[in-house]
Amino acid sequence: MGPDLAGHGEVRKARKAVEETETRSVEIPDKKFFKIGEAADLLGIKPYILRYWESEFKALHPKKTSTLHRKYSRADLELLFEIKDLLYVQQYTIAGASRQLQKKAEAGDRREEPMVQDPLEGARVAALEQQLQMTEARLEAALRERHDALATAQFAAEALKEVGQAHEEAQAEVARLEAALKQAEWEADRAIRTLQTSLGAAVEEVEALKAEREALGAERDRLLAMAQQDAPAEQDPRPDEDQERPSNLIEIEDLRRAQEAALAEAQRTEQDLRHRLRTHMSQKQRVLKEIRAELLSMKALAHSMAE
Repeated sequence: MGPDLAGHGEVRKARKAVEETETRSVEIPDKKFFKIGEAADLLGIKPYILRYWESEFKALHPKKTSTLHRKYSRADLELLFEIKDLLYVQQYTIAGASRQLQKKAEAGDRREEPMVQDPLEGARVAALEQQLQMTEARLEAALRERHDALATAQFAAEALKEVGQAHEEAQAEVARLEAALKQAEWEADRAIRTLQTSLGAAVEEVEALKAEREALGAERDRLLAMAQQDAPAEQDPRPDEDQERPSNLIEIEDLRRAQEAALAEAQRTEQDLRHRLRTHMSQKQRVLKEIRAELLSMKALAHSMAE
């Protein structure tokens, strides 16, 4: 940035500062010379602005001490107040204020050499002001882009944090499903073993009842054969309806009927146990299949989050 642009920026800052404070008349103390700090305090501006004005206004040339320190006379201060009024109150540009001072000098208000006007000064200042506005616009755009980038980065960080938490939850769910799968397999196997044991006992009972039925049938047949052999030859082998049957045959018939009922009950129990076993094994396969499918899904989700 060149000195003209920098100076113009400082002028703008100074104008803003003056606009924010009340305009007030200042009495110049009764002194012959003033240091740059004292002059700046009286004017209500910064010392570097006085140095800048000295480079822009030919009429302003304060004396300097042997140590090159500026010392402003009362006339210099009056000129400075006039320059300040032109720039801050009447809103002239540097070039416009210079022309106003030159006109006043030519009219005889001040006995100084007329200042040389630069015909391109106005255009140059306007170009500098336009360039400054473009620079400010670029800076504002860059600040907006930086703000948007920071917001995007913050959103990405929060999203990553949420993904990390979801990944941890998915891993915990996988562990829970694996434990549930093992528990379900153990309980299903235990129930199946219990049913298989009960079924084996029922089958053994059925076989025992069948063997007992056959034994009772054989005993009945033997007793009937013995009764027929003991009867007289001339006697009709068919007993009358009123003739009583041997008591041992009656007992065998009763036992046989009870055994038939017990066998039927045992067979029903066997069929029920077989049905329950098939149903339980089917349910086991279905439940384990669902748990395994959910487990595979959670593992896939956890793996995709890890990537």
